[in-house]
Amino acid sequence: MTTLEDTDHVFDHSEFNFYDPDDPTSDLTSITITGLPSTGKLFIDGVELTGDNLATLGTLTKADIDADKLVFRPNPDENGDDYATFIFTVSDGLASSAAATMTLNSLFLKLKPPLKAKTLPVYGSMTTAPPFIFGSCSRLK
Repeated sequence: MTTLEDTDHVFDHSEFNFYDPDDPTSDLTSITITGLPSTGKLFIDGVELTGDNLATLGTLTKADIDADKLVFRPNPDENGDDYATFIFTVSDGLASSAAATMTLNSLFLKLKPPLKAKTLPVYGSMTTAPPFIFGSCSRLK
């Protein structure tokens, strides 16, 4: 899974690669997050997942994931391949899988440099208008 630096990633249920070899027609019903991210943060419906609430908030239904309730937020200004990992299991409602690792990459986001203010020279007094040439001139030197 890949996200941009400083950009939240909203998970899709397909990113959990569910497949049941015992019953290929079965569907994902839930995931359980069993380990916090190595860096960055996970949010469940806007609430940060922590060691204190992992047991109560760590299980999400497929409907929860489809409703965009699972979000990963990288730490500010950090990026890299294999940036973060967390441990999870998947379930078809009858049994849970062995633990698996979700690996997240955070791509470097190159920002444009800020615009620099330029100082322009000021000629004459700010209270007077610049001189104008009146009359007929065939050419100016």
